[in-house]
Amino acid sequence: MESEEYFHVCTDGLSRSMIFRTDEDFINGMNDVAVCALLRPVKLYCFCLMSNHVHFVMKGHYETCNGFIRLLKRKISSRITAFSGDTAIIRIDSQDYMKKVIAYVLRNPMAAQANLTPWNYRWSSIGSYFSQTKEYAYGCIQASGMSVRQKRALFGTRVALPDEYELSTDGMIYPHNYIEYEFVERLYRTPEEFIYHLSVNNDRILEMETGILRHGRYNDQELYNSAMEICRKKFDKPGIDYLAIEEKLHLAEMLRKHYGAGTKQISRVTGIDPTLLAGHRIQ
Repeated sequence: MESEEYFHVCTDGLSRSMIFRTDEDFINGMNDVAVCALLRPVKLYCFCLMSNHVHFVMKGHYETCNGFIRLLKRKISSRITAFSGDTAIIRIDSQDYMKKVIAYVLRNPMAAQANLTPWNYRWSSIGSYFSQTKEYAYGCIQASGMSVRQKRALFGTRVALPDEYELSTDGMIYPHNYIEYEFVERLYRTPEEFIYHLSVNNDRILEMETGILRHGRYNDQELYNSAMEICRKKFDKPGIDYLAIEEKLHLAEMLRKHYGAGTKQISRVTGIDPTLLAGHRIQ
């Protein structure tokens, strides 16, 4: 049997479809990660959920790690949207590379120009490292205080959630419950070294090595929020789905002109058929 190895598992950052649009989507996605970690014997060291792709650093047999991401895709697809696109599984073969990859994964939100630091991004494992209070900024409740029925309703699974698990008051399982955060702390040794690696931008090198590229100047979530605001203020409509075809094309023109968004990102964020956009020259 093959020995366990370290892997960087990620999906395509240029995927046309948004996976997570709302806080509720992200919370459910975070809980899906926790459930998959219970169902598949992998060790998770860090992860980050972005609006249209995900990153993980884990240890396990190749097939088990592949099974983890396939299961996560199925769970998300059954509830939110079709989670399609390519998955890259890259072996991590040195301690130096491990340090760079973990930092790369955790700085994804900042590198996507989301106008925040990694610690202010809730949908990753960043709060699990070198922290006395872990992620308790969002409150804390104990899984032991929840009934089996409540857990099944909240997490959509019959998997037994350990009683010692801690959750935020809005129902998200905190990553420190299942992340191997002590491994990461030993790897970087001190908070100062951890912060240093987060501040060193090796993103372009890693993206070339993995073949996973980033999207444009505004990340998908920012662009989606802006598109929704345009729908309300410009078209007096509650959302993109309520726009007529002509209004959708006008929206696309505004996103291109004012936010520098490309055709692929506009299609991904708005759900407008890319062939429709291709046939309509966006000025």
